[in-house]
Amino acid sequence: MISELLATIETEEESHAIAEIYDRYSKRMYAIAYQFLQNPHDAEDAVMDAFTYMCDHPQDFLEYKTPKVIGMICGKVKWTATDIYRKNKRHSNRVAALDDTLENCVYDTDEDDVLDMLMNEFNRDLLQNALRELEIDYALPIKLKYYNQMKASKIAEFMNITESSVNVRIYRGKEKLKKICIEKGYHK
Repeated sequence: MISELLATIETEEESHAIAEIYDRYSKRMYAIAYQFLQNPHDAEDAVMDAFTYMCDHPQDFLEYKTPKVIGMICGKVKWTATDIYRKNKRHSNRVAALDDTLENCVYDTDEDDVLDMLMNEFNRDLLQNALRELEIDYALPIKLKYYNQMKASKIAEFMNITESSVNVRIYRGKEKLKKICIEKGYHK
């Protein structure tokens, strides 16, 4: 990935400076991001976002050995990690808000499957329990579609993924939900 970023830089001097920063400081940058985010994937994202910024503004980092530039590098990772943390927090708050509103939702019962069988008033608690066992990537699109009556295009916008990914996640989530329901004895 870093080689692809370096290829976007116009001059050899700027490319060398960013490559040297990567060699010298990437581990320190990762440690800073990880300390803040406590998630290895998010920490890697923060480091790569910081390097993407540096590759877009290489002239600011030519004097990479000076304390000022080292401070800029560490600061950029901290800001990026903060942005990722806030984004994750907003996302988890949205998910929590969806869970809190399950009791007051209108249900869609057009499809004939286990999900619809569980959507009736009697089985609402069973469905909520089964949904809690699904990974968030599958549970969220299902909740948005069936509880909040959102279209796939709006779910895609909300989750920042493609509409086809939303449809695939809903399909796979329903398949996993069926298995959970059968295992738990929720389905006849």
